[in-house]
Amino acid sequence: MEITVFSLVYILTAVISFLVGMLAWQRKAIIGSTELALLSFSVAFCSFFLTFESSVTTEDAKVFWSQVSYFSGVLIPVFYFLFARRYTGMIQFKNMKYGWFLFSFPAVSIVMALTNGSHHLLWSGFSAIDPKTNLMVYYHGYWFWIGYVMYNYVLLFMATYELIRFFCKNKFNTDYRQQSIIIMCAGLFPWVASIFYLIRITPFNGLDITTISTSVSASLFTWAILRGHLLNLVPVARETLMETLPLGIIALDDKHRIQDINYAARSCLALNEDGLLGMTLEQAVMTNKNASDPAVNLLIDAINDTENDQQVAIANETGITSYRVTKKPIKGVTGSRLVLINNITEEVLQQNELRLAKKKAEESDKLKSAFLANMSHEIRTPMNSIIGFISLLQEEDLTDKEKIEYLGIVRSNGDRLLSTLNDIVDISKIESGQAVMNYSEFDMNEILINSYSLFKQEAEIRSLELVRPGIIMPNISYIRSDKEKIYSIVTNLIKNALKYTTTGFVKVECAINEGELFFSVKDSGIGIPLAKQKAVFERFVQVDSSKKSSYDGAGLGLSITKAFVEMLGGSISLESEEGHGSTFFVRIPVESVKLFSSKV
Repeated sequence: MEITVFSLVYILTAVISFLVGMLAWQRKAIIGSTELALLSFSVAFCSFFLTFESSVTTEDAKVFWSQVSYFSGVLIPVFYFLFARRYTGMIQFKNMKYGWFLFSFPAVSIVMALTNGSHHLLWSGFSAIDPKTNLMVYYHGYWFWIGYVMYNYVLLFMATYELIRFFCKNKFNTDYRQQSIIIMCAGLFPWVASIFYLIRITPFNGLDITTISTSVSASLFTWAILRGHLLNLVPVARETLMETLPLGIIALDDKHRIQDINYAARSCLALNEDGLLGMTLEQAVMTNKNASDPAVNLLIDAINDTENDQQVAIANETGITSYRVTKKPIKGVTGSRLVLINNITEEVLQQNELRLAKKKAEESDKLKSAFLANMSHEIRTPMNSIIGFISLLQEEDLTDKEKIEYLGIVRSNGDRLLSTLNDIVDISKIESGQAVMNYSEFDMNEILINSYSLFKQEAEIRSLELVRPGIIMPNISYIRSDKEKIYSIVTNLIKNALKYTTTGFVKVECAINEGELFFSVKDSGIGIPLAKQKAVFERFVQVDSSKKSSYDGAGLGLSITKAFVEMLGGSISLESEEGHGSTFFVRIPVESVKLFSSKV
């Protein structure tokens, strides 16, 4: 590397531009400072990279640093234009229609710079490096003139036009004249420097002074803005306060006539026309043909009311819109007032949601307390039975018949305890969102047969008829879904039906049709009262808690079943009448699996 005077100029430009950018960024509250900071930072980075370009001594190295400088250099005209628009018209980038298009050409130019070796559309060639200056002349291709220079000149022209127009508008105002002259003159520097570079009227061949001149412009812009406090100079302060605030603002005199009204307030009152100043609100509404709108009349009544703060709720097609109307007297003008209309719909909805969440949390605490008490009973009862009968089994004078009986009781209570623990694990996974889906291909007939075999003996012991489910045709019985969850759904429903059925039957029916698995479990048990039918699927709730001694269980089976059905994208419903049994219906979307056979 060879440090030259040009390297020092570029690094000095980078440092000055960076400091200017930091100064502007720290004063983002001032209109135009953000755009000016971005412009200065782009100049700083571009100058920093050009420092290396002017220092390296090989063609490849110079081309590399020129390519890197394009990442920030192509953004300079864009931020320059955005600054001019923001300073003169207070138009923010986010409010500019199709504003993203401003960055499309710079993006293409960056790609062209990085891939120039394969097409030479940006740089068609290079001169030899001058041994005296260590500078190299870049010869330009078609994209440089059409996509880069022409686009940049369009942005420069529009920015300069806005700055000159601003000067002409304020040239007779002594407060604005000095700042306007500085801004306008500073805006001409990039033009002059760019033209000199393109026609090669520079002190040294290959020296690009456009970046340096832009740094000077940005410095002058910053000085003019901070020296004069832009908020006090730009003659659009009223627009800032009135039009950019989300609040509806209306200034009324002592005779209730409109002295000022912003866009937000016009929207609230559905006033679409101009020329409202001097009218009362009622006259303005009549003029805009909204006299019969009840929503508008409610707002006007709140505005005219003597109370300082009022809340208005208006029903419309999308729901309820809530407004807070605040009135403050205007200092020094007797009888006048400033009216603020604030749309607080989101705030009201959040408050309602918080109240509902609090209520649900309180209910959840009660339910969980009841659940824990129930769990204590469901775990201690079989555990006490197991411990008690194990103690009896340790006695030496037991007959073989008594041992078999006691072991059967221990096994039964062990199964009950294991079932309770499995339910607790399942509901915990569901509550924490850790339950996962495991899809596989399987035969639905296998689940039906296994479920029937599992409960057949229990039904026979209790003298109940467990009707054997019909076999599904093999060409449709093979499906793809979560086998374990479907098995759990079927067994939970059968177990629940047997549990609450003392005499009669339990019947399972199943069918698969057009990508949907349908099955029902019908019993002749005690039934469910209509008032409690919704509660049977709720977690931590046992509907028939009064009969706990007769019908053991944690009351989680149907909660788990409903959760699994919904995880599979299905639905569950029931039909029941107290004293006449219940029927549970389940529908689950499944993927049919076609079986292929081959002939030998």
